[in-house]
Amino acid sequence: MQSLLLILAALLPSATPRQDAASLDDLRAGQWITVKGEVVTATGPDERTRFLAEDLELTAPEEFESLLGTVSAAPDRSGSWLLLGQPINLSERTEWTRVEPGTPLVGRRVRIDGRYRGPGKFSARDIRPWGEGRDRLAGRIDEINAVAGGFELEVMRFTVFVPKTVVVELERPLDEIQLIPRRWKPAQLVGLVDEDDLLRERIELAPGLRIGGQLGIEGSDEDEYDLDDQVDQGRSTLEAVARLRLAWRVADDLFARAEGRFTRRWLEDEKDGPSNVSQTRLGETWLYWRNALGGGWDAQAGRQDFDDPREWIYDQNLDGLRLIHTGASTRLELAAATSWGGEASPRNRDALNLFTYFSNLDRDQHLAGWVTHRSFQDGSGDQLTHFGFRALGEWLPDSESWLELSGVAGEEAGHDVLGYAFDVGTTFEFDELPFSLSLGYALGSGDNDSGYRQTGLEDNNARLGTVTSIRYYGEVLEPELSNIAIGTVGSSWWPEERTSVSLIAHSFHQLDPATVLRGTNLDAKPDGYHNELGYEFDFVVGSRRWRDLDIELVAGIFFPGVAFPNGSEAARFARFQLRYRF
Repeated sequence: MQSLLLILAALLPSATPRQDAASLDDLRAGQWITVKGEVVTATGPDERTRFLAEDLELTAPEEFESLLGTVSAAPDRSGSWLLLGQPINLSERTEWTRVEPGTPLVGRRVRIDGRYRGPGKFSARDIRPWGEGRDRLAGRIDEINAVAGGFELEVMRFTVFVPKTVVVELERPLDEIQLIPRRWKPAQLVGLVDEDDLLRERIELAPGLRIGGQLGIEGSDEDEYDLDDQVDQGRSTLEAVARLRLAWRVADDLFARAEGRFTRRWLEDEKDGPSNVSQTRLGETWLYWRNALGGGWDAQAGRQDFDDPREWIYDQNLDGLRLIHTGASTRLELAAATSWGGEASPRNRDALNLFTYFSNLDRDQHLAGWVTHRSFQDGSGDQLTHFGFRALGEWLPDSESWLELSGVAGEEAGHDVLGYAFDVGTTFEFDELPFSLSLGYALGSGDNDSGYRQTGLEDNNARLGTVTSIRYYGEVLEPELSNIAIGTVGSSWWPEERTSVSLIAHSFHQLDPATVLRGTNLDAKPDGYHNELGYEFDFVVGSRRWRDLDIELVAGIFFPGVAFPNGSEAARFARFQLRYRF
């Protein structure tokens, strides 16, 4: 009898209850979730959409991402749709279930399944009407961060806030929930948001009113920038920065932002001795009015960030007016701006700047044409007009490529200016290996008086197979693209998704030998007879493993060529940077 009972016990279902719930601590990047809740009012025109979770379920990965809510018309009145703030793209592959193709759906609740391609593109595969209820989204957790009162999950374009009170439901036991890789690749070259300058206004003071900030510290050391080891001329700098930003949604189509910045800098110079300086100034402070002029024309007025994807044209806070027209597949920006105070040089402070930037709104394959006109009001009579075309993004398989073409015409320092420049390259990414390989070549025509020079607003700072942005023309020499040819080769190792270790090499040659090298921080000058400026190697470690903390370590060395005196010493540079957002 005892043996029979043991056999029956083995055949009967286990008395252990099936696991059907988990805690928020069990959430992991790579899990697939379905979230029900509501979209939270945004406080900025371009920020990530925030979603307040009321219910959350961990499920098996689906073939498509999914959005459920009420369809709204895009603010440009182009006839395109938004669902939960996400632009929806229709194609011949879109299937219509229980509704006729092309049926007007604005104001109706629908469920759309499809491929998430990025913040500006959700390729619809199935559209079907849906009944009343809560909004819903389903997709992969790309990031997870603990915050006050719960967790924030990054899912597609959404920042999903999950309060601590939410119970995580399980479709199946937790150990059977598999992790999946990211299905969409964040654009490394193209994007509306500069992650180096990003603030997250996550502290809510009132509905539509939030505040956030950033604390940063950066230290750098320059040695032998005169290329002469017989003279002590090293420099060490330590800088602490605090930023506080207020974001306010004044009305449905009116947004405001105000920012204050405090900087404290300590400098130790072997030639001039120690010094320190403190500065308090106004950061981005503007009003943004959607459809201010009608016809889909937005207006932005105040101190605003003029920043292009590679910071090859400009990267400056300027005071002015910008008009933006966003169509179904294009974006046009027209702006007039100057600098009132801030960190602008006296020459830039006296300049009137006119900008035009026309792009195709595609983050994967970004095309744009642009024009800048700068008129300097310092009595010099200098005027420069730059124009250009660019193609950035995934133009080759498994790669991020760039092509910059530009020309300049005008007058500067009593000389007629007419020149051209180009910058072309690609970063190859290996699917099976955590490595990338970057190759690039850039040229700015000579000579120094009449050849190409950049706008004077550029920063030449972007990712190059790296997590964080780098000086892609060299961290030590850091020249302007003028009367110079620069060859670049680099390789990066990604030990994890948000950390990279990179080694990058540059070669520098002047087109016309000259004693002037525009933009460089070197104190030494070329001899004006030889072309070969030298070579540089940069070692960069960057990490954004924690969403609110950026870490970057840089070391570079420049070996002078025959354009500098025989026996010149190598110049060395080192920098560390920490940024924390709150």
